[in-house]
Amino acid sequence: MHASKPGNRAGTALVNLRRLSICALLALLLPLAACGNGGLKWTEDALLPDGRTVTLTRYQEFKGAHEPFQPPTESYYWFEFKNPDTGEKVRWENSRELVTIALGMEGGVPNLLTAFNFGGSFTYHCPDPPYLAFRYVGGQWVRVPLPELESKVITPNMTSLSVSEVRPFIEANGNHLSAADVAAHGLSIFEGQVVDLSALKEQTFNVRCDPPFNWMLREPGDKP
Repeated sequence: MHASKPGNRAGTALVNLRRLSICALLALLLPLAACGNGGLKWTEDALLPDGRTVTLTRYQEFKGAHEPFQPPTESYYWFEFKNPDTGEKVRWENSRELVTIALGMEGGVPNLLTAFNFGGSFTYHCPDPPYLAFRYVGGQWVRVPLPELESKVITPNMTSLSVSEVRPFIEANGNHLSAADVAAHGLSIFEGQVVDLSALKEQTFNVRCDPPFNWMLREPGDKP
């Protein structure tokens, strides 16, 4: 029997250490990848300004860019619902550059208030205030100027950013969010606030691209 040389023992130990490090790294990354890439489908109730409730079916992917050792962020998403006035099926889908804020109905026509996210500010030329509005006309969503919205005071009524943070609550509640749940788990910036566009005469672009942004928020009881 020949004794192992010190150099051989050191080399073997180094190889084993490298294998252990790779295995440990994979053990960390695989659960994160599994959790991050799995899409989430759920329903949520959007409380309309007239008191009616519209149930949305929503889907969110998690394939966006992320930091090392962190799960992927929100990416492509969609939601659909039945127009409560016409019964027509309505669908919205978009990248993560626009997030949903509020769904409304004006004369039987759905409208949607969104805000930019990630690189959306520059994609949409830095809107100020930082919202984009859309109206569902002729089977498609058409962008409309903010001042043209009939409803000037808008209450956020949809899941917006950070779906990954709300995910445990959604799954624990049978993949359904009531209107009260949506209000309780929305963005902190909108908590207890309404978007008041009554003083807005014109929305500007390519002027304000950096925070602080003019969200035009106020408490419901405050005077405009």
